[in-house]
Amino acid sequence: MSILINATNIKVGGGLQVAVSVIDSLLVNPRGENIYFVTSSRVYQQLSIPEGKLKNVFVCDFSFKNIFSFIKSYKYLNKLEKKFNISVAFTIFGPSYWHPVKAKHLIGFANAWLVSPNSKAYTIFSSFIKWKQKVKNYILRKLLFKKKAVYVTETLDMQEQFCKVFKCEKDRISVVGNCISQHFIESSEETDKYGLRDIKKFKFVTISHNYPHKNLKTIPLVGQQLEKNGFDFTFIVTIDFAEYELLDSEFKKYTTNIGPIDIVDCKAVYKACDALYLPTLIECFTVSYLEAMASNTLILTSDLPFARNICLDSAFYFNPYSVNDISKVLDTVLREFYINSQLIHFKKSLYPQILLESGDNDTKVDSYMAIIKKLKGSLNV
Repeated sequence: MSILINATNIKVGGGLQVAVSVIDSLLVNPRGENIYFVTSSRVYQQLSIPEGKLKNVFVCDFSFKNIFSFIKSYKYLNKLEKKFNISVAFTIFGPSYWHPVKAKHLIGFANAWLVSPNSKAYTIFSSFIKWKQKVKNYILRKLLFKKKAVYVTETLDMQEQFCKVFKCEKDRISVVGNCISQHFIESSEETDKYGLRDIKKFKFVTISHNYPHKNLKTIPLVGQQLEKNGFDFTFIVTIDFAEYELLDSEFKKYTTNIGPIDIVDCKAVYKACDALYLPTLIECFTVSYLEAMASNTLILTSDLPFARNICLDSAFYFNPYSVNDISKVLDTVLREFYINSQLIHFKKSLYPQILLESGDNDTKVDSYMAIIKKLKGSLNV
């Protein structure tokens, strides 16, 4: 009996980093199991596939634009399940567009929207968009939760909220913490392919897709305040170039867009910048905090539980719903930075211990495999 790792629904964001790191680890060390992988094109492009392992990796892109294409993709995964006698399928992040016919199904969960129906984050939307989002999330909850599936998430808080919303026991959802990917650790910090070191300004950076909850719309408003105070700065963003062109001139005035970047380029970008700017409104977990710490880059982020649970006292916190508060905190950080203050040194001094306690990628994958092997073992009972 074999195992199938499913990453067909992952294309951007933090999920991409997790998928690549998990699959790369299992390609090198399958932990004594016979494992096959089916991924999206975007995940496949970033994998480091060892010689002889190519036959274990398949590509499948689900598309909702064409129902016939969607059905074809669904049947393709069913075919893989049957062909390789799959006993356990692990969808790295749900909701999953596909569910196995006979195999046990482990589904990763990291979408905080689905377990936070009353989140204040909904206030960023107009009434109509808010209604659309709630309907969308209702549908996604239905797609996510299946009676025969088991789940894994990244924090105890998400486990608790999941059980509350889906009215299930805690033994249905395990917790495996996230960490920095091996790609990030092994990547060069010296390269400067985007010319960021030539920008002689204070550089805030946000490595993220431009999702509404990332709250990047605050940038021009905060930028105006900092400009009035005489600071020379820019916000480095990684937005799709076509999407960036559609943004207004005020946003472009205060930003430098380098477009979407690969995992192996993240460390060099963090190293070339001065501070992570993450005014996000809702998260399960974001590895951006750990990546900034590993790059010795300051962290400026939302004063919300998910951020404090990871960063503790190492970050500078602000109210993400208040442009005035964000501006005040960023103003303080800029002034502290230029005098090389003890506060800056104190924040950074906390990084090593937090990184140590976050664990490493192989330990994380070992934890996933322990859950999978337990499911596989239950088939023989």
